[in-house]
Amino acid sequence: MSSTQQITVDFHGEGAGEGELTWGQVGIWRMMRRSGRTMNLAGAMVLPEATAVEEMAAVLRFVVSRNPALRTRLRFGDGPSGPGHPRQVVAGSGEVPLQVFDIEDGDDPDAAAESVRLRYELSAFDYENEFPVRMGVIRRSGAAVRLVVCYSHMMVDGAGIEALVRDLEHLDGATGAATAPAPGFSPLELALSQAGPAGRRQNDKSMRHWAAQLDRLSSWQIAEPDESDEPQEARFWQLVGYSPAMELGLRVIEARTGASSTYVLLGAYAVATARVLGRNPSLAQIVVNNRFRPGFADAVAQVSQHGICVVDVADTTFDEVVHRARKAAMSASVPNCPTLDSVSQAAEAGRASLSRAAAWASPW
Repeated sequence: MSSTQQITVDFHGEGAGEGELTWGQVGIWRMMRRSGRTMNLAGAMVLPEATAVEEMAAVLRFVVSRNPALRTRLRFGDGPSGPGHPRQVVAGSGEVPLQVFDIEDGDDPDAAAESVRLRYELSAFDYENEFPVRMGVIRRSGAAVRLVVCYSHMMVDGAGIEALVRDLEHLDGATGAATAPAPGFSPLELALSQAGPAGRRQNDKSMRHWAAQLDRLSSWQIAEPDESDEPQEARFWQLVGYSPAMELGLRVIEARTGASSTYVLLGAYAVATARVLGRNPSLAQIVVNNRFRPGFADAVAQVSQHGICVVDVADTTFDEVVHRARKAAMSASVPNCPTLDSVSQAAEAGRASLSRAAAWASPW
């Protein structure tokens, strides 16, 4: 890239204020702190021919102005949840940068976009001072040819990004004005609701579901590590495999069972856990579907939550395991997840052995 320019884009929106984090935000925050990963959501796309940079600035202004989650930063200090606990602060107005990367006529725009995407994804947000959206444009011969966008997972989940894209149909390309009212979803209001009576009822329902599922697990203990064993670093490991054969197999089983690949994979995980580790039923923690809840369908925010699935694979066929996995995943979605603090309290109270669950799920 031959040069880089930064354009300041101003925004104005409703819903300014300060409050506690939502359950989804707390979950992602703790996960990022434990794993050390940014968990940023970044992607790149090809722009129509002769797209002007000013058009992309209008898009950035539109999405930030309409969605409080994209105008949210964190504040750390002593508050109701304890010292150093982050709170979210929604700005009513401010500025976000649009970066423009100029390339030569002979340069590859896809390679340039991928370079920017990786930089955005792997660089942690400055949550106290930076708004949770980054946008960059690859420009060649005066026209924008690629768009790169990155969102903080603290503020937006995958379904939220899909909702944001759908909302772009309400942007008047000629004037930059909105053709419909903003969705009106406020993470601050959601956090208040979750801390109130309705949220506590949902939390208690989730706790009963978690306790019932965990009580299905038989006792299993992790062997004490040998004192001579060297501690492994890093603590969290990832294994990624690419299998064309698995892809073909998934499609065949999908067609045969009528279940989506999500449930086929969950069923395969349950069978693998039983065969390799000798543990049945299988326990998995998943991100549940809670977008059916009122106001969540079009929410550009972090509302994802975790649930648990317990799948029995004994004395049955693989197709039946897939159906059981689907039922377990759907059951996990309905009660949703409890607050993380309540999970700890439940374990201490002895309602269900979460330490046993952790041992059951872990191969180590």
